Amino acid sequence: MNKVKALSIICIGLLAANIILIWFLVSHKPPQHAKEGPKKEIIEKLGFDENQISEYEKLIAWHKGEIKKSNQQMIELKHKLYETLTANETATGKDSLLTEIGNLQIVLENIHYKHFQDIKKLCKPEQQKAFDAFTLEITNLFPRTQNRQH
Repeated sequence: MNKVKALSIICIGLLAANIILIWFLVSHKPPQHAKEGPKKEIIEKLGFDENQISEYEKLIAWHKGEIKKSNQQMIELKHKLYETLTANETATGKDSLLTEIGNLQIVLENIHYKHFQDIKKLCKPEQQKAFDAFTLEITNLFPRTQNRQH
């Protein structure tokens, strides 16, 4: 086999690999809600009308504000916790900070839960079945790393 044939085979192989890669990237896009958040998906699944959408947007604003405040508190508590590593703190100081972090995590989960209770209240009787089905998907709507601060 001469050099020209070998180079041709290599070029065809590389071209095929690039085409496969491009196809893979185009056909495996992340779900739409990953870009826009779950708002659009929730509106569509529950079939909200304009009034409900307006009320839902108010709920979202409240939810985001509460989560932002709680996340800021969580960051501050974690900073204090890790400062105990260099401050020769007693185990009591560390344990009380861990307890505060745990309690704040409960607050965060309650905020999320109340948000979905409020969404349920927005639903009309004919939308309740859709909401009940939707509750099975709630945990999949939000990325697991949403509250991480790395």
